[in-house]
Amino acid sequence: MTDGAARPPSLPEPFAERLVVAADDGLELSLYRLREGKDGAPALLWGHANGFPAGGYAPLLRLLASDFRVYAYDARGHGGSGLPDGRPDSDRYAADLDLVCEAARTDASGAPLYYGSHSFCGVAGLRLAGVFGREPWEAFTAFEPPVSPPMDHPARCFSVEASRELSGMALRRRPRWAGPEAFREALAGRDAYAGFDPEALAGHCRGSLHRTNDNDWQLACPGPLEAHNYEAALDPSTFEGLERIARPVTFVASVDGGESGNPSWAATVQAACAARVPKGRLATFSGAGHLVPFEDPPRCASLVCEMLAGD
Repeated sequence: MTDGAARPPSLPEPFAERLVVAADDGLELSLYRLREGKDGAPALLWGHANGFPAGGYAPLLRLLASDFRVYAYDARGHGGSGLPDGRPDSDRYAADLDLVCEAARTDASGAPLYYGSHSFCGVAGLRLAGVFGREPWEAFTAFEPPVSPPMDHPARCFSVEASRELSGMALRRRPRWAGPEAFREALAGRDAYAGFDPEALAGHCRGSLHRTNDNDWQLACPGPLEAHNYEAALDPSTFEGLERIARPVTFVASVDGGESGNPSWAATVQAACAARVPKGRLATFSGAGHLVPFEDPPRCASLVCEMLAGD
C-alpha cells in the first residue's frame, strides 16, 4: 500500500458503496454512499468523532436513510482513508471536508446537501464555514464539536486541561489487537462503551482496525494522531470565526453527561457557540453523554432531521 492510499473501508460493502476522493495533497479519502436511501431526497453527509471511524455509526445512518440520501466519510488517518505523513492541522481537515462535500453533491446529482457531525468532524465544518467562508450545505447539525474558546474566555482553561487529558489517554492506547472481536470484548467491559448500541460497537471495532503483515490488527487511527487532533482543536480561531457563518447551525449538547460516564468539556461551550453564529440554535438532551450517537441513534436521527424543517 502506497503512502496516503485508501485502506480497507470502515463500512461494509453490502451496507455502503465506497467512493475514493483525492485530497489536494494526493491522500485518498473514503466517502461512503449508503445503499439504502430515499429516492429524490436531499443528501446528508455525516462526519465522525476523533479516533472513531464512520463504521460505528451504521445504526444512525440507517435511520437517516428514511429521509435522506446518506453519505458518510472517514477523515484522513481514520477508518478507510489514507494515513497522513505528519500531523494535519485543522485547516487540512477543513479542506478535506470541502472536497468530500463536493464529491457527495456531484454524486447526488446536485441535490441539496446537509451536514451532520459528531465531535471532531464538526470542528472541520465550523472552520470551513467560519474561517474559509465555504458553506456547501443548506444547514448543519453538530453534536458537541470541541470548539475551544479564546484565551480570555471563562471556559478556555477547562478546554485545555480536558483536551490534554484526552491527548494523554490517546497516547496510552494499545495499538495492536488479535482482531476486531477481541477489541470488542475489551471495550464492552469499559464504562465508556457500556451504553453503545451493539451494532454500533461491533462496527466501531471492525472499522477501527486493519490487519497487519504480522497476522494481527492495528488501530486505523494511531494514538499519536488522535492525541495530536485533540491538541489541534485548541486553536481559538475556529470559535472566533463562528460569527461569520451565514447558514443555520444547530449545536447539540448534553445537559447532564448521562449515566454512561461520557461527559465532555465540549458540552459546556455549545451555548456560547450557538449564540455566536447568526443563525445558530442550541438543542439539548439528557440521559446520555458525548457518545450519544452510538448510544441513542433514534434520538440523534430525530435531531438531525429537524434541519429539513428550515429555519
